[in-house]
Amino acid sequence: MIAEQLLTLSLLAQSDGVLDETEKNLIWSIGSENGLTAKEIGDILSSPIQNLSFENMSKDEKFDLLYNTIVLMKVDGKIMDEEILFCQKITQKLGIELRALLEIYPHVHGNVKISGIKEKLKRIVMDMFKN
Repeated sequence: MIAEQLLTLSLLAQSDGVLDETEKNLIWSIGSENGLTAKEIGDILSSPIQNLSFENMSKDEKFDLLYNTIVLMKVDGKIMDEEILFCQKITQKLGIELRALLEIYPHVHGNVKISGIKEKLKRIVMDMFKN
């Protein structure tokens, strides 16, 4: 499932027409932390747009994807309309109420990791899944 997450993050990073270096570095970091090789990550970053399916993802994986999507959107310090719309679409495709995006957004910072905030947000969002 990490490959689907990275593909989604790659599509978000490119949604404004530019794959910013900070966005690219975050995608590499997430891929590496999850055991992907440099070749696998490179292939994902260069792969053409595909239809994504999130049906086989667990709620935990879906939350991680939503959280990482918001981090990626903020990491370069420039939040574009296309990125916000992409995050909204991903939230809906994941089967999570849009209010989850509003709940998470102010607590996520692209360049700062606040200890424990991710788990706290996860507990809140778990009640926002539509199924």
